[in-house]
Amino acid sequence: MEVARYFLKLPDSNSQGQAYNSRWPVRANPVIVGLFSMTNTLPSAGDETDWCAAFVSFCLYAAGKPNKFSALSGSYRTYGQAATPAQEKEGDLAVFARTGEAGSKGFGHVAFFLKR
Repeated sequence: MEVARYFLKLPDSNSQGQAYNSRWPVRANPVIVGLFSMTNTLPSAGDETDWCAAFVSFCLYAAGKPNKFSALSGSYRTYGQAATPAQEKEGDLAVFARTGEAGSKGFGHVAFFLKR
């Protein structure tokens, strides 16, 4: 969580005032593109490529935690053990599968759990 919070609080912006912890409207944010270096993949559309799993992979690596080194959120569906709502704690991974064919291919969203 410490690594994720650091990224969230990045104060720096480029010369156009675009924050380094968000997508940029005109050109790719090099920080986000760099997150993909943990996944051995290149984003197909710069920071327009969904980057949640690349971010999780980077944070886990920086924290010295086990890692899937993947840019596909579905790869984290088998990370750790499932938790009941009573067991959830800050820092756990929350993985959401898309419905239909996209979900069966591993698409969805992955994030760090903060609180209920």
